Amino acid sequence: MSELDSTGRICKAPYFTPFGDPKERASIPDEYVVFFSNGCLLRSMFLWNQIESLTGKEIYIKNLPERIINTKGNDRIVNILRRGLMYDEKNPDRNNGFCR
Repeated sequence: MSELDSTGRICKAPYFTPFGDPKERASIPDEYVVFFSNGCLLRSMFLWNQIESLTGKEIYIKNLPERIINTKGNDRIVNILRRGLMYDEKNPDRNNGFCR
């Protein structure tokens, strides 16, 4: 799904926190949002770690064909996903720059 970031640029926003709202976009019940999002983040981390391992290169947001909301071009994808695992919706001041 595409969204506008704070500068008005069109970005992709995955269906899981901290990038998107799984309740709104995927009809995930409140009690499963963290479980669903963490599962998506872990699977994504596994995928990108495998890609880096097979190519021998670190992959950055700037290497993707489209920008991801709340990221910067020089962000390494696996690091962004790892930070997402630490996302705390109840304590936004602890979210390392992520916001929704």
